[in-house]
Amino acid sequence: MDFALQWGPTAALVAAGGYILLLVLLIRVRGLPGSTERWFAAYLIFSALWTVAWALANLWRWIRPEAIEAGTITVVYIGATLPPAVAVLTLHFLPRRGVREVTMLGAAWAVAVILLERGVLNSLRLRSDVLFAYLRPGGWLAFNIGSVLLTAIEYARLRRPLHRNRVLYWLVALLLVAAGEGMHFIRPAQVGELGLPLRLMGAMMMTYALTTYSLPDLRSVGRRAVLVIVVALVRVSFYVAAILGAVMVYQFIRQANLGEQQLFWLTIAEGIGIAVLMALLQVPVQKFVTKALERLLFGPGYDIYRALQTYSQSISNILHIERLATVAVATIADALEVGRGALLLITENPEGGANVRVIPGMGDIPAMNVAFAPNSPVLQALRDTGRPLTQYDIDMLPDFRDLDPKERQWQWALDVEVYVPIHAKRTLIGALVLGAKQTGEPYYARDLDVLKTLAGQTAVALENARLFEDQRQLNLEISQLNQELQEANVRLQQLDKAKNDFLNITSHELRTPLTQVRGYADILGEMVANDELNKPFLLKVAQNIRKATDRLEAIYSAMIDVSAIGVDALQLHFEPVAPKVFIGQAAARWRAAIEERHQSLEIRGVDHLPLLMGDPERLTQAFSNLINNAIKFTPDGGRIEIWGRVVQGSEPVIEIVVSDTGIGIDAKDHELIFEKFYRVGSADLHSTGTTKFKGAGPGLGLPIAKGVIEGHGGRIWVESDGYDEEACPGSRFHVLLPLRRIPPDPQQLTEQLRKTRPVTGLSKRLKKGEET
Repeated sequence: MDFALQWGPTAALVAAGGYILLLVLLIRVRGLPGSTERWFAAYLIFSALWTVAWALANLWRWIRPEAIEAGTITVVYIGATLPPAVAVLTLHFLPRRGVREVTMLGAAWAVAVILLERGVLNSLRLRSDVLFAYLRPGGWLAFNIGSVLLTAIEYARLRRPLHRNRVLYWLVALLLVAAGEGMHFIRPAQVGELGLPLRLMGAMMMTYALTTYSLPDLRSVGRRAVLVIVVALVRVSFYVAAILGAVMVYQFIRQANLGEQQLFWLTIAEGIGIAVLMALLQVPVQKFVTKALERLLFGPGYDIYRALQTYSQSISNILHIERLATVAVATIADALEVGRGALLLITENPEGGANVRVIPGMGDIPAMNVAFAPNSPVLQALRDTGRPLTQYDIDMLPDFRDLDPKERQWQWALDVEVYVPIHAKRTLIGALVLGAKQTGEPYYARDLDVLKTLAGQTAVALENARLFEDQRQLNLEISQLNQELQEANVRLQQLDKAKNDFLNITSHELRTPLTQVRGYADILGEMVANDELNKPFLLKVAQNIRKATDRLEAIYSAMIDVSAIGVDALQLHFEPVAPKVFIGQAAARWRAAIEERHQSLEIRGVDHLPLLMGDPERLTQAFSNLINNAIKFTPDGGRIEIWGRVVQGSEPVIEIVVSDTGIGIDAKDHELIFEKFYRVGSADLHSTGTTKFKGAGPGLGLPIAKGVIEGHGGRIWVESDGYDEEACPGSRFHVLLPLRRIPPDPQQLTEQLRKTRPVTGLSKRLKKGEET
């Protein structure tokens, strides 16, 4: 038995045992929780069987021919499943889509290989042997090249160093497996034996990548190996040079005619000289070569103590948080060559979770306000451990599998590599977040230790900055409160004046009909006393008394309605009603006044409006007040228009606009005109006529209209280009009424109108309506 036959079976058995050990390790460390682990377990079992079968078919020549034939068939059958299995494993590992498609393609290829090997297709007059000779290696090559290319593309696409390093392990493993299997296609069989350890090494790297979380950086390991080899070569070169130098000097001494004693002492002196020379030169040269190689392979690096000192000096006197974020990230970036970073301000909530304010420091990180969920494992890790947390940890560790999707989304939006918590008095107050290094290197243990120290220095500066910002915010709020108080004071003065005007006008409004009633009563008394009863005259007196009492009743009813609106006690009786009905009734009340003022009234677009649930009398009252207001503030000969339309949306609403060509309304009065008792202009212009130009009423018409409209779940606001009695810019009162009794969301009303046309000041008015 020659050496090859002794080595081959041993290598095959060792390889098969290695696959079994890897399977045990996989199950012990990871178990079989997912499809990736189950696929890989099956791959290891088939690899062990395939290795033994290959040995039977190629190495163990002393066994029976039947066993050799069985081994040959098994090699073909199992070998047909291994390349597709590697491709599917690669898709699971990366992860990528297409697992089902590749599985089906691999199954079809394996079946074709088996059928060709069995000669089943010979009946179809096909050269099965020729097809088999090309199909088997061609498919194997296609699946392996596809897996390698897909992994290489993923490696080039990834930017996170730790993720890239994990993919690099898989890429190297694929290359080793492909190289090991490829040697089995080479004859003689002794060449294929060399593929056994290569393929096993590839499987070992796959197992390591699947079962180990913290993988050593392959690029760093490779560079370190190059450094060790080069330094070792330099040391060997010194020893070789010393030996050669000693030999040359000794030969030179031997050529001289010296005695034995002199030759001895000169040889001793030569050895001492060479030893001293090596002692003087070897260490400096070795250090020089080591530093030069480290700089070439690992970059220039940074001085830790200098970085800490520079950082402390840079942030010590900064009181603005935005400035602190910029300086802190920029200082760290100079040391670690980082091009992206931000400062997170974290405020924990009593009920759990925390609010996070992202303050950009460098790069295109957006400023935003986000939150940690109450049960966030990331928040718990930052709060409890106090150590830096990498995005690789969050993506790969089982502790973070249940991370809230919204939280994971905003963390991915940050696109950072490491989170460095900032604690003050054992409380998490913030975090420094940094992107990947521009060099492509991961954050090493030394880097994370430095960042943890820098975070400790940042805590004091951040606390001072937050106190300063809180103080500044408090001062701003106080200033805003003072401004609001001043505005409220002005508003109260306006309303107080409006109330005084109301009292003056109302007293006049009440006194005038009362005086009329009293005067006509006195006249009736005198006529009865003097027996001068005149039937036509008595009828006229009665009509005037009725007119005066109607005026009193109208004022009284308006005051009662305003009081009811103020306490949300306005009685509404809902029923289906057509908008054209209450708009027509409201307009009919003022036909005579419009003719008297030589004005025109046009109503359009309301005949086909759908029915809505409302109180006909109250809606008539509201639009009557709007028309009355338009008549009073429109000069003689002016024009009044009423038009309506349906605004489609999730809850359709009706928009009705009452516009005029009057004197308009100043912007500062757009809100006040809907307040009780408020009126535009001076109360001295009061007139008992309800339709006289600029005639002053008690200031209750628009507040009542607003209360009725809002009681129906609607909104009312005014648009005007300003007050001008000469240009007469006019006013436009917009009314929104829902078709159903349930009031729609005010925000939906806003969005529905924005989809059809721009509405000036609508958002502000609706928001104010929501607050009230």
